[in-house]
Amino acid sequence: MRKLNLLKFIFAFIVGCVCMACSSDENSKKETESPEKKIKTLEYTIYDNIFSKKAPNEFITFRGEFMYENNRPVKLIATAINLKNEAFFEYQGDQMKRIKVYDGQVMDHEIDYFYKNNLLDYSRLVDNYGDVERRVYLFNNQQLVQETVCDMEEEECVTEDLILYTYAGSNITETTEQFDSGIETKISYTFDRSMNPFIHMPLAIRILYQEDLASLNTNNVIQQTLHGRSGTNDLPIVIHYTYVLDSDNYPLTVIGKDSSGKEYVRIAYTYL
Repeated sequence: MRKLNLLKFIFAFIVGCVCMACSSDENSKKETESPEKKIKTLEYTIYDNIFSKKAPNEFITFRGEFMYENNRPVKLIATAINLKNEAFFEYQGDQMKRIKVYDGQVMDHEIDYFYKNNLLDYSRLVDNYGDVERRVYLFNNQQLVQETVCDMEEEECVTEDLILYTYAGSNITETTEQFDSGIETKISYTFDRSMNPFIHMPLAIRILYQEDLASLNTNNVIQQTLHGRSGTNDLPIVIHYTYVLDSDNYPLTVIGKDSSGKEYVRIAYTYL
């Protein structure tokens, strides 16, 4: 299964936050009063040995910048060291039609989106090697509840990977991923009441980064628990997130740490 290379890796791992300055009542009030904001830049530092005993942590920093026309994103530039990827977003009316991703001057892959009854039905990814991935989406009350990755060697959609989303209100509290090998993984989340940075981004982008950024939610994750794989003795891994909010209840900085205090990820946002 192919990812978005650097564009995907720049958002590697779940972004979550915990309010350090606002009470629950203040957050509840701000959630309904916060103005619409969209992400301008995202600086992302990831530590690659969070699950090991290495010290000190090794890390790498990525930077992403969204560009907008008519109040919607049309381009994303992602850079790290000497690497550069660009994604271009194409629309048909108000709906995402296509995403083209370039590695330097060479197109790496593109994703086409198809709709049924005005809802996203499936997407089709083709890379420059000819490989294809198809994802089928199922919605309930306008919320994505199931995502199926199809085995493209079959004419019909034979499930290769099934992702199930469980909601409490407008936030996903549990993600279950079932692989054709029979292995099942589960991640559970708890939330604060501040504004998710992706809340006003197009649905296709929010779905694309849900796995790594919990971007389909209204609010931000304060605790993420990675449960052990089915059939193994893996112990749960718990990540706690803290952040600093701006005056409109959006995160400016994020720090994620494991239960021992080892830093996992650090992120800085700016907005339009």
